[in-house]
Amino acid sequence: MKVLYSYTGSNEKVIVRNAVNAHILLVIKDSSNYYVYYAEEYASKVYLNKIRDMGFKPDPFDLLNFIKIELDEEFFYYLNFIEKNYNYNGKHIEEKVTGLKNG
Repeated sequence: MKVLYSYTGSNEKVIVRNAVNAHILLVIKDSSNYYVYYAEEYASKVYLNKIRDMGFKPDPFDLLNFIKIELDEEFFYYLNFIEKNYNYNGKHIEEKVTGLKNG
């Protein structure tokens, strides 16, 4: 598993195309699969999906290119990894919300 992108607050936001005010928090590659964890700011919600095709045109980070993770085991495996290693939900390190690994 490799994290390809992590939003830290100090880097430029990667916007989700065809979504209302949503941006990418993490992009993970595992084997030949890509996963995207993104936030919808106004609704204060986060989502975890698979990316169907990284070659999707004009932008692989298009909401139309995201698909549901069908297996619960797969979904919770990646969600647990994110919650243990990143602090987007403010549970770790004095409740500071960051995208930095382990704090």
